Order: sequence, then structure tokens, then C-alpha cells
Amino acid sequence: MNGRVTTMDDLGRWLSGASTVLLVGVGNRSRGDDGAGPLVAEKVMKWSSERFRVMNLEEAPGRLLPDAMEVRPSHILVVDAAMVGGPPGTMKLITLEEVESVSFSSTHDLPIAVTLGVVTSQTTAKAIVIGIQPQTTRVGDEMSEPVLDACERLSEALARSLRSAGVLE
Repeated sequence: MNGRVTTMDDLGRWLSGASTVLLVGVGNRSRGDDGAGPLVAEKVMKWSSERFRVMNLEEAPGRLLPDAMEVRPSHILVVDAAMVGGPPGTMKLITLEEVESVSFSSTHDLPIAVTLGVVTSQTTAKAIVIGIQPQTTRVGDEMSEPVLDACERLSEALARSLRSAGVLE
């Protein structure tokens, strides 16, 4: 693979050789579709193991720093609502090189680009963000059907990718 990660099939190859994968859900559940990251984290928590760790950081991705230093993952997947273009529920894999050019719908304690930059510079971890295009992020809104569907599809795709990489049994 040329290092380009654009599809869930690419994600499975990107995870190949992973020793420990850390999935991080970021977002605010009280703001409609902004809760996509925490919802995906909740859905995949059932697969937690020594090789697959899950953290729901909500609006505080900065909390990743001490935990990632302790876990020392080989691969980090961050799931968050992001303005990736396309209709609501569109998913996009965002590399570290691209993350600064993407607008995220949450107010984070630290920008994701900064958090991942520090973590990857202090560890040998590779990192990628999976952005989900929101429909609504107003306080008090319910999560939209397209984003709920995307969260379900992403959870299933993650299971396939993690299994193909040998992380999940």
C-alpha cells in the first residue's frame, strides 16, 4: 500500500501488524450528531481486550495524552463528527496531514491535530481520524437517522477491519 488510507478496506491494511489499537470517541452527545464519536466508542466497547482499547473522551481529546502514554498503542483511531463534505452520515478517513484542514463540530479542550501530533511524536503510534458528516449539532437535538446509520455501519466496518488485521478474534 502506498500509505494512502481512503477506504475501510485501506483501514484494514493500515491496521495490519498492529500490536495494540486504541479507538477514541470524541464529541458531545447533547449536541445531536456531534455525539457520533461517543456512540461508536460505546458500540465497540464490547470488543475491548489487551489488543483493542476503547476510550470515550467526549469533548476532551486532551485526556488522550496521559492514557496513550500509558497504553502505548501502535495505532490510534479517533472517531468524531467532522465537516467532511457530502450528505449527513458521509464518512471520511482523515490522515494526520489532512486533520488541520478539517472543521470539527465540537468545542474540544485541545484541537485533535495538536493532541495527535503530541501523542504520535511521543510514541511510535500511527493515527487516523474517522470523520462523520453531521446533519445537526444544536444543543438539545437528537442524533439524525443518517448519522445513526453511519455509526452502525462504521462499527461493523471496524469489526471487519480489526478482524482482518488479527486484532480481534
